[in-house]
Amino acid sequence: MLAYLKNNLLQGFKVSPFRAPLKSLIPVPVYLCASLAIGFHAGLFSVGVLDYPMSIVLPFSLFVFPSLLEEAFFRGVLIPNNAAAQSKSRIVAYIVLSTAAFVLWHPANALTINTAAAALFLNPAFLLIVTLLGITCSVSYVLSTFALDADHYPLADRSRLGHLPGRQKQTHGTVRALIDVIDS
Repeated sequence: MLAYLKNNLLQGFKVSPFRAPLKSLIPVPVYLCASLAIGFHAGLFSVGVLDYPMSIVLPFSLFVFPSLLEEAFFRGVLIPNNAAAQSKSRIVAYIVLSTAAFVLWHPANALTINTAAAALFLNPAFLLIVTLLGITCSVSYVLSTFALDADHYPLADRSRLGHLPGRQKQTHGTVRALIDVIDS
């Protein structure tokens, strides 16, 4: 297991996102357009000013978790870094496995350790966005073998945890819990 992590996950961190092939970015605009359309239509997103005392810390904290840790596990561990060299059916299987685990993680998280996020993490529109994000990150990872796909953290996580102001209604408890942890 340690050999797999060394040869797979750690190798992924050695690939610069700036050296990743441009084709690995192809899914990103599709994901952004779809997630914004779904998010605005479902009332998950809106435009406004974020009014939280610790909002300056949110981008950093969201980069570490969930972005860094989730990408490391759901892509860097579940998808071998040589996946692109394997058969198409195997690539699809890796993408489906990674995406399914990623999507299922959110309701499991909401029902166990992060109950404050239940309203958001159990929302069907949110889970659709998470599914699209999982597919996007998995395809990008396979095409680039870089565990920290740029498409995951700039918009996706901020929209998930309330960095976009419209999320204040549903994610107030999640953001409040995050801020409480940071304050302590």
